[in-house]
Amino acid sequence: MQLIIAILLIVCSFSQLEAQTRFYFPSTGAPAISPAFNAGWDTTSNADRIEMVTTRINSADTNKAGTGNAAVNDDHLLRQYVSSEALDAQTITGTIKGQVRGLASTAGTGTLEVSVSKCASDGSGVTEILAITFSSRVSSPPFFGTTIANRRFEVTANVFSLTLTSTAVNAGDFLIVEIGYRDTTSNTSRFATLNFGDDSATDLPEDETTTTADNPWIEFSNTITFQTGGAPASAAKLPILGVGDSK
Repeated sequence: MQLIIAILLIVCSFSQLEAQTRFYFPSTGAPAISPAFNAGWDTTSNADRIEMVTTRINSADTNKAGTGNAAVNDDHLLRQYVSSEALDAQTITGTIKGQVRGLASTAGTGTLEVSVSKCASDGSGVTEILAITFSSRVSSPPFFGTTIANRRFEVTANVFSLTLTSTAVNAGDFLIVEIGYRDTTSNTSRFATLNFGDDSATDLPEDETTTTADNPWIEFSNTITFQTGGAPASAAKLPILGVGDSK
């Protein structure tokens, strides 16, 4: 009887596997390729490229600032993240969620934006999986304040799960996440700042109030597998067996 119970517990635990894949946003680490930026961004003059990782590299907590623009509702790219590992052949689907801290030079003039794409092994053939997305909610949050604070990826009021376009990827492709902000004013002296780095022992919680310099992240609802060894450690948790969450 004890053996049967043990087997049932094991089966139950595997049936409850959580398939999420979480990436961190370091402040350092040049990617192997340089894909084109999503053409939907209005301003890319302040953008740079960094590798995103599934295991923290303890890079320093660092601010990345943009500059003002004369256009209203300017979509301003600050950083392109490229996966540090090449992907297996698979279909990327499901949803994403994520957390990044930010501020604006003038309260209520900027809101967090994100896009997701994939590209070939040489950086060509960029294909959009999630169009540049920002919250349609006109309030603060999601607007930034003048003190740096946590913000969620959001599509509309209190909808923090962003739906991806189901996309087939080839073996050797790379995943791209681009992060920026929408400037809702037309003042060149106003700007927004986002915070990156992964040197904290704690990830940012899912809220819009935290000011502590915890790790920013993006999480895909399904497992993403890589050529160098399958799914990352963050892709599975076994709560019944007591295996710790590796995120």
